[in-house]
Amino acid sequence: MVVENARPQSELLKKVAQLAALQETTQAMVGTLDLNALLTLIVQQATALLQAEGGVLNMADLDAGEDEVVASIGSTEKFIGVCCPLDESLSGWVTLHNQPVISNRVEEDPRVAHIYTNMIQAKLKNALAAPLSVKGKMLGSLVIVDKLGGDQNFTRDDLNLLVSFASQAAAAIENARLFQAEQRRAEQFRVIGEVIQQISSAVDVDHLVQQMASLIQQSFSYDHVGIGLIEGDEVVSKAEVGAYADIYRDTRIKLGQGIWGMVATQGQASILPDVKKDDHFHSVTGISGIRSHLCVPLKTKDEVIGVLSAASDRLKAFDEGDLVVFQSLALQAAVAIENIRYHEHAQETAILEERNRLARELHDAVTQTIFSASLLAEALPEVWKKDPQEGLNLIQELRDLSRGALAEMRTLLLELRPAALAETRLEDLLRQLGEAASGQAGIPVRVAIEGQGDIPAEVHIALYRIAQEALNNVVKHARASQVSVRLCYSCMEEDDLEQPPEPGILLIVHDDGCGFSQDQTFLDHLGLGIMQERADSIGASLTVESQPGEGTQVTVLWEEGANV
Repeated sequence: MVVENARPQSELLKKVAQLAALQETTQAMVGTLDLNALLTLIVQQATALLQAEGGVLNMADLDAGEDEVVASIGSTEKFIGVCCPLDESLSGWVTLHNQPVISNRVEEDPRVAHIYTNMIQAKLKNALAAPLSVKGKMLGSLVIVDKLGGDQNFTRDDLNLLVSFASQAAAAIENARLFQAEQRRAEQFRVIGEVIQQISSAVDVDHLVQQMASLIQQSFSYDHVGIGLIEGDEVVSKAEVGAYADIYRDTRIKLGQGIWGMVATQGQASILPDVKKDDHFHSVTGISGIRSHLCVPLKTKDEVIGVLSAASDRLKAFDEGDLVVFQSLALQAAVAIENIRYHEHAQETAILEERNRLARELHDAVTQTIFSASLLAEALPEVWKKDPQEGLNLIQELRDLSRGALAEMRTLLLELRPAALAETRLEDLLRQLGEAASGQAGIPVRVAIEGQGDIPAEVHIALYRIAQEALNNVVKHARASQVSVRLCYSCMEEDDLEQPPEPGILLIVHDDGCGFSQDQTFLDHLGLGIMQERADSIGASLTVESQPGEGTQVTVLWEEGANV
């Protein structure tokens, strides 16, 4: 009687121990969020729980119809990395049918692939296999092999225990996957922000695409990243970073051909889990290692301007998460490239317009002055013979014209180098403008400088431009007999006045020409609006005084401390 009661009690204690061990292993799994560590832990805990020699954990790819050993321990350790069709293995049968299996005669089981038994010297004796599924989603299978203790077989209780364990393991795997996905997504957003920040400071397209390709390749550890831009009817490689940089560099692909050409033509992204199964993949001699590929178009509002791609040596290396990241990066890159191109075009247009302006001034001013000087030089010998005094007058006029032409040329040279305007003393610039105006109009221009001082560069340039505009009006419209330009720094120095004026600078341009009525509509043609804008930009006051027949005076007063 005692013996009969001992066995049930022993079985009960065994089950209690197993349940306690199951609870302990479950807690260990729940506390592990590192996916790779978790997979190994699951196999270790399962083999210990079921007192087995070894075990493997397989992750299934239902689309490809195969599974892969991702974790293994003990006698099955050599299985790691082995892929097998689902319909040729015990683990595959379990996955396809979502049913657990006991196989105590492995060598005779038709569901066991020969690849497993041939990889180790001692053939497998028996095995337990349970599906890994969570919320109707099949993840793979967990296989435990060779019950310890001689020729013992696995029992139905062992199978039930493994099924319970596998259920908890599948939930832990899914949680770790979700956690890993969130971590990766957070890292992706961080990289997107970093890439956007870096490319926003790029000043040319070549620098931008190279910097972007490097950041993406390094941040996500892709085997290779490339960027191509459309030129004519081709997609031309502009940046190649990674394992195949030397091979892909300077590649040119016709639109519509290869993956790059197809994506650029259609404007649709492409994910290739296995490049060998796609006829559009553009293979280059020497590139046999690429297994999967991702390519997205660089699109602006109006058109596709290029492509962004990544390559991997692993099958199915890219998922929808990678696609979303690449599409976001491609959008930012396309905008940055268009902005740079627009800026470059605007600069080119501005340079062209400035060159055209200088060419007009060269033709209208310098050329005319030199032409007048050449006529005087030709007439001078004959005039001198007839009237030496008149000849002397012509020589004086020729000298004035030559000085004017030289001053005009110096002004044009300064215009070609805007920085030189700020570097040249304002009084020298005004004298140069005076000589140029004198040469063009054939009238004396007196430039008077009172005092000296330092002023901000913005004020320096604005006063120069106002004086330039005022003298241009004198030359074109005033029909004056004399002109004066006065620049007064004296109010910036101590004098004998009891209450000296506020520090500042005064600029006056006066002519005795025909003047004008200030209510006439042609005032805008005199550039008065432009002069007012320049004065406002430095916080200066501008007054223009004129009456028909009484000349014109332009006065600018800038006081130190005014908003610049």
